[in-house]
Amino acid sequence: MKLEKKIVSSSLSISSKRVGFSILFIGFFLFSCAEKIADFPKPEKLIPKAKMVEILTELVEIESAAQIKYPIFADFNTVIAQSGDSLLKAKNVSAEDFENSMDYYGSKQQEMIVIYDEVKVKLNKEMEQIRQEL
Repeated sequence: MKLEKKIVSSSLSISSKRVGFSILFIGFFLFSCAEKIADFPKPEKLIPKAKMVEILTELVEIESAAQIKYPIFADFNTVIAQSGDSLLKAKNVSAEDFENSMDYYGSKQQEMIVIYDEVKVKLNKEMEQIRQEL
């Protein structure tokens, strides 16, 4: 029973990661297609890049799991909003600070690409660990 449960959760995690990668690639595409992005000033409470990587990695995982578990859009939206709020609270980050930091990093395309590359590396490492456990 434990093995079966582990395989099911592992396969869900792998599927979740694939969906997350799709989200990342869409993000890269949107950033690369922009001609000129507005330059946002550095916020007073800028979230450090390493912490942004942690938060974005977990948000991708949350979103991927929610897409699988909640195919109804209204349920999905509710879960994402609540889970995102809980994640930010657990990381001691306000929604305003997160949004301001995303705006700032998003206006600096190269910095955002570096952040998303690090998110992708983290997700790949986690997926590799899951594969090794199987």
